[in-house]
Amino acid sequence: MTTASWKSVKDEKTLRTAVAKLAADLLDLASDEFSNHGCNDYKLDRLLTKAEQEAFVAFAHRWNGDPEETQDSIDHLPYFQDDFAMAVCAAFLRGER
Repeated sequence: MTTASWKSVKDEKTLRTAVAKLAADLLDLASDEFSNHGCNDYKLDRLLTKAEQEAFVAFAHRWNGDPEETQDSIDHLPYFQDDFAMAVCAAFLRGER
């Protein structure tokens, strides 16, 4: 596999849109698969600061329609359900706010 340069892409905006759509769809598929396995814990602190974790969890629960669950999830940080995180990331990439 070769490394492509973004500078060689003629229409970067179109490519970014296509990649976001594909990533969202793949995350949806992965979310469905991951929801069927035993342990669904993902450690958000692998990549996110505490403030970023809390912002992500708050967005996730607003998107999911259960904002009252936000504090409970924050209390269990850095652990968060991997399938839920994937579904939220997919929604965000699709522009769902």
